[in-house]
Order: sequence, then C-alpha cells, then structure tokens
Amino acid sequence: MRKVLLLLLAVFYAGFLSAQDTTKTDEPPPIDEDFSNYGDVSSGVKRYCTQKVQNLTPTKLYGGGYEVQGPFSITSKKGEPYQNNPNYNNVGDSPDDVKVQAVHGLHLNVNYPIISKSSLIVSLTAQYQESRFIFEDPKGYSLYRSLNDRGLRTGGIGTTIFKPLNEQRFIIIQAQGDVNGDFKSSELGTAFSSGLTLSGAFVYGWKKSDRFMWGIGVTRTYRGGETLHIPILLYNRTFNDRWGVEILFPARAHFRRNFSPKSLLQLGYEIVGNSYHISNIGDQVGTDLRPYDDLQLRRSEVKIRAIYEQALKNFIWISVQAGFRYNYKFNLSEARDIREGIINKKFLLNNDIGHTPYVSVGIYLVSP
Repeated sequence: MRKVLLLLLAVFYAGFLSAQDTTKTDEPPPIDEDFSNYGDVSSGVKRYCTQKVQNLTPTKLYGGGYEVQGPFSITSKKGEPYQNNPNYNNVGDSPDDVKVQAVHGLHLNVNYPIISKSSLIVSLTAQYQESRFIFEDPKGYSLYRSLNDRGLRTGGIGTTIFKPLNEQRFIIIQAQGDVNGDFKSSELGTAFSSGLTLSGAFVYGWKKSDRFMWGIGVTRTYRGGETLHIPILLYNRTFNDRWGVEILFPARAHFRRNFSPKSLLQLGYEIVGNSYHISNIGDQVGTDLRPYDDLQLRRSEVKIRAIYEQALKNFIWISVQAGFRYNYKFNLSEARDIREGIINKKFLLNNDIGHTPYVSVGIYLVSP
C-alpha cells in the first residue's frame, strides 16, 4: 500500500497548494446570500438549490489525521460449520485471553471538486486508512500474527455527484471502490483481486429552505462488515443559529452545536466497517488456517463520539474526536462469497473483541 499512500500524499499536497488562501485577513470575504441580485429574474433563467444548509459542518477538501484506540482483549471460537476441520482439532480454539495493547493508524482524505456549477457538482474522492495492532502476545495463531505483523489497510477512490433538479429537488449519487486487507506494497496485484469492495448510494431529496433538506434512497455498503443493500435517510436541519442535526441514517447521526461560524461541536455516532482480505501466513502443514487462501475479516464497529472542530486560520481547521468504540463484528470468513446479510453464522472464527475508548486528531483544508 506504499504506492497508494504516496499517491494520496501527492494529490493532497498539490490540492493544498492550489487551494491555499493567500489573503492576509483572518476572515473570508462576505458572500451575498441573496442570489436574486444576479441575473434577470424575468428572463426565465432556471434556478437550482444548493447542497448545504446554514451552519452545516464545513466540507473537508484535503486533510488527514491519526487515531489511537485503547487496550482490549480478543476471544476466538471455531465457527459451527468448521468444527470437524482436522487442523482446528489439532490446534484447538484460540486462547481465551489475548491482549491487544493498542490500535493506531494514519488516515488521509481528498475531496477534489472537478465540476462546480449551480446545475451540477462533481467531486473526486480518495482515502487511505490503516489500523496497526500491537498485541501483547499473538500466541502463534495465524489471524493474530497477521494483525500484529501487517495490520489492516484501506485505499480507495470514488466520486460524489450532486445534481439539483430545480430550486427544491435534488439527486445525490455516490460510488466508491476500496482495496482492503493486510497487504504490503509488493502485493497490490493480490489486493485488487482479493480485497476489492464496491459501494455506492443514491438519494432523491427535497430542500425545503436554507435551513432544512432531506432525502430518501438506497445504498450498497460494507459498513456492516459484508455486502448490505439497505434504505437510507438523509436529514440535515438547522433549528436556529446554535443547534442543528446532521443525519445519514443508519450510517451516522449527530447533533450539532455551533459556537461561532468558526467552531462547532457534534455529538452522535457512526458505523464504520468493511471486508478485509487476510493473507494466510500460517501456511505450513498442520497450522490452523492452512486449507484456506481467500480469508475475509468481517469488521464492523460503532463509534459513539464527540467531535470538536475549529478554524485555525482562514480555511485550515482542526478536528478533535474522542469517544467509545463498540465492536459489532470482527469475524473471519472462509471466502468473500459466504454471506447471509446482517446475521451471518458461517464463520471460521467468531471473534469477540472488547470495546475501548479512542481519540483522533486531524488537520483539514475546508471548503469556503
């Protein structure tokens, strides 16, 4: 994944230089919110709604940060369909008390608008995320050794399209391709063949006012650890100059408290997850995972959190996030095609991992 990381860093640096604010004042120039002053109202020029409501969290264009999770334990048991596997019978169940001292990792994000018109907004997105596990003692088991020695990584690209239909109705289309797994930079070929996940969303919505927009749609997502096709609800509303909500249910929901145009606090949750290819590094005869070469780790967790964001200077913002990571799924599957929706019992290993607090700090260049 080194090449993916270097590419994202290069895009981030180029975008930062091209979008850097060169004014000497701390305040951006005032924006005339009365768009009726532009153009001839009687000329029949079609007008469109915008993609934001007042006081909404600013759009992050380029940035990154670092996250650290606290210690927790892992207990693993054999899945029911694999009780008679001779390798598991020889090795036995994984230890009941394996300690993870910490999980930490870098995350980078790019959101580059390639088309920005009143009638159409198209952005290209890219991301890189990593989770590096520090075990007290992996105990020689393949999954634990892989997490300890390699960690988990995600690199992806995508696009987001906002298409207003008129002054009140709009469409949002999102598509994303991610490569997920415990890959090293020399294994990108295997990564694309074994670790690729494709997700997307479609939302049809209504903008009732400058303070309220909502929509309904459908998504293909891996946030539950495997492929899910589920309905979604978009609900962004600003009640007054201080309070509002930002909801994309069921993925995330936050209450928002605006202290000023340059500082805000969010309280809520987000579901994060994906399906990760796991290399079978225990491939010698008699080891626990020897027969399997297409292992998939189904990872899904809920982050209950508080996020404080504030402008440092002009369009450069800092984001500090702290909360509690609640594990929903961390199970190992024989192959990516074994799925039963939200409830899946066909796992090689059913891993019960502990819940833990976490903190994340990031720096971003935001949209004016």
